[in-house]
Amino acid sequence: MLSTHQKAIVSISIDLPADVSGALHAPAVSIGHQLVELFQHCAFPATWALPDPANSPLAERLAGDPLAHEIALLGEADWIGAGAGRTQFSQQLTRRMESAAAAGFRIHALALHGTDLTDDLDLLVKHRIALVRSDTVIRRGSAAALRPQSVRYGVWRAPVAGILGGNSSWWPASPMWAARRAVRRAIADAGFVHFVIDAAHMAGRTPAQLSGIRKLLRAIRQHELRGVLNVAPLTQASARWIRPRVATQSRSILRHVA
Repeated sequence: MLSTHQKAIVSISIDLPADVSGALHAPAVSIGHQLVELFQHCAFPATWALPDPANSPLAERLAGDPLAHEIALLGEADWIGAGAGRTQFSQQLTRRMESAAAAGFRIHALALHGTDLTDDLDLLVKHRIALVRSDTVIRRGSAAALRPQSVRYGVWRAPVAGILGGNSSWWPASPMWAARRAVRRAIADAGFVHFVIDAAHMAGRTPAQLSGIRKLLRAIRQHELRGVLNVAPLTQASARWIRPRVATQSRSILRHVA
């Protein structure tokens, strides 16, 4: 059996976006509960990205799950990105993080949905968010390109190897086929691979989509049982590559001399 540091790490996050009123999409809530049951059945801990964890019944259900799922904050274009502005971003981030903390949720990751965040990363540091996940897929690249990347201010970005939920086909070049290929590549490189499930895109195609995801989870779990990879929520999975910044010894010496 391979030692822990030699194994690939596979992580999956599930996005449950909000509608224009700020409420969770009703279809996304329904498929969300079905996905929770599926991940429980497959003993697969995951990261669940919610727009307002403190007011989500799904978050309450996940909090009591022995699999130790992760709750992440889902950020959408109405309050994050170039169109929102720094002030609105700061206010919304503070409100959501403080209400989540008051409800007992510890959040360390921000999952972006339909937007991007290149500026104002310093605001994340104030709330101890160290990891940002975009929804842009890395189509091609080395194993290193698929691992968490340092951005600035001690914030890291987790790349996405594939977005699942729109197509359950296992034909070559389909998302499911590409996902299994990415897993095999990660095993060979002892690397990191992260997939996103967009729950809102699964509405109306539930049986086929759940069947495809079930097959993928079972395939990954078989690899885990063989001892060639580990499965973990996003922040935990990224920990191998994320290292805290340590002050240099020379700086400490200069401070002591001063």
